[in-house]
Amino acid sequence: MGDTRGPAGIFRALRTIPLMLDICADIEKYCPDAIFLNYTNPMAMLCRAM
Repeated sequence: MGDTRGPAGIFRALRTIPLMLDICADIEKYCPDAIFLNYTNPMAMLCRAM
């Protein structure tokens, strides 16, 4: 739970969300039919942002 909730999870999400959105933009541009699996914590926050 420590990596998904609380201050540490929030700051990790804030640090990771811009990078994940860049990856999503590349996927949409180069391989729009691809399936992107996310196993990175904090998973719920990242999936919600994407």
